[in-house]
Amino acid sequence: GAPDFLVFTVPPKAPQYRGVALEFKRRDGGKEDEKQKKFLADLRAEGWYAEFVNGAPAALWVLKDLGYPVGTIGLREDAV
Repeated sequence: GAPDFLVFTVPPKAPQYRGVALEFKRRDGGKEDEKQKKFLADLRAEGWYAEFVNGAPAALWVLKDLGYPVGTIGLREDAV
């Protein structure tokens, strides 16, 4: 199905992308579904940054790297 987290604005540090789509997986072995892989691939083909992330801390790092303001909650180095 559709990704768990969508941002419909251009990433501040990555203006080549139209938006961001993140599909969350458990940090302890969540599996990537074929439908989800296709959905993310289709979004990439349309110019989106679209990836799987293992847990919320990893998602926060991705968003921070793309230039979105995320604060510091959950941004421990060992959490990714």
